[in-house]
Amino acid sequence: MTGPVAGKRGPTGRARGATAVDLRERNISAILRVLRETGPVSRSGLASRLGLSRSGMTPIVAEMVDRGLVRESGGQAVTRGRPPIMLTLTADDLCIIGIELRRDRIGYIVEAIDGSYLDGSHDLRTSIPHDPDQAAELVASLVLEAQQRTGRTAVGVGVCLPGEKTAGRFVDSPVLGWHEVPIASLVAEALGKTDTEIVIVDIAAAATLGAPESMGAALPVRAHIQFGPGLGMGLTDLRLDGGLRPESKGIGHVGWPGATARCWCGRTGCLDTILGMHHVAQELCERTGIAPPGEAAQLVTLVAEALDEDAAAVDAWTETLAARVAWTVRLVAQLEHPDVITLGGYVCQLDDRFEAALRSHLTPDNGIPSSMSVLRSTNDDASMLGVAAIAGHSFLSSPLTVLDAVRGGTSGHDAHRRAGESREVVR
Repeated sequence: MTGPVAGKRGPTGRARGATAVDLRERNISAILRVLRETGPVSRSGLASRLGLSRSGMTPIVAEMVDRGLVRESGGQAVTRGRPPIMLTLTADDLCIIGIELRRDRIGYIVEAIDGSYLDGSHDLRTSIPHDPDQAAELVASLVLEAQQRTGRTAVGVGVCLPGEKTAGRFVDSPVLGWHEVPIASLVAEALGKTDTEIVIVDIAAAATLGAPESMGAALPVRAHIQFGPGLGMGLTDLRLDGGLRPESKGIGHVGWPGATARCWCGRTGCLDTILGMHHVAQELCERTGIAPPGEAAQLVTLVAEALDEDAAAVDAWTETLAARVAWTVRLVAQLEHPDVITLGGYVCQLDDRFEAALRSHLTPDNGIPSSMSVLRSTNDDASMLGVAAIAGHSFLSSPLTVLDAVRGGTSGHDAHRRAGESREVVR
């Protein structure tokens, strides 16, 4: 959301310590955010919303038009007189790329800077490499492919993967055997752009931002539980910075009562050893007598095979799985008190029998608050959409800095002269 620029102000209304160039970038950033959120807006509408004078808007808009960020066009007259001049985001040579690296899927989505969809690709046959250098090379190849397919240059790259950021720019991922891996720096090096900011977000955290718009602002605190080879949980609050700083929670390593199997984190009895997809699939095979699952086996395929072998055993397995998933939902509800919990991953591939069994456990009598919604995600691209939104937010925070790096300097005018044309700043 667009809000006041931080910093104390002097008598002229300028933020203390901020240079004219800083103010120029902040104003352009604020205008871009409004246009991304609302679509075309008139100059006067922008000036009123951002607290700028119309004369102050003139040099700012002129630079944005010159840089190809916005387009001016005549709007429809609502009263007598000349129709208002409308500003629309353009930047037809730029894009935002959101990349998802999972153990069961690799993919990317490409968006224009106004957030509209341009292109996307998925590959269920490819898994995230355990070697960090190979993972970085894979990301670089996906960025290049996305740019070639759309004919655009990326000004924001977001990557979501099963891992949590530690201090600085490092990532820990027990499922990949990573400890303090500087994956963002490795990706930038693989791209040959060491000054490019690569946004890294945990898959479950990113998915909290990819929820359907139908949820609305009435459900601001959102949790997402991702059921895959391991469990991940993300949490965001839309009231804080638009929710664009989601947190990652290591729920997969919470202890399960009575469990003794060894987890890949080195401990025993973790929730991952009960609800990780390999363990869930293995239990299905043992109960129904079908062949053990391969590394790339899809749970929905195994269930179909198991139903032909022993439908009653599948029903019992479904009930057990639903009870365990409900236990996990209750745990998140008690720890985080979200307004809504979305479920992603393999649980979304299961049929109506699982849905019915799960709903029978998601009741107030079982500790699920009646005021909280629990939804199975219908969009397997939620994490990619979420990380693209975060990467877009990163670009909008410092658009001119990024553009100068991408395009090699300002477009046609001296930046310092321009900066002196307007001393106002968004209030």
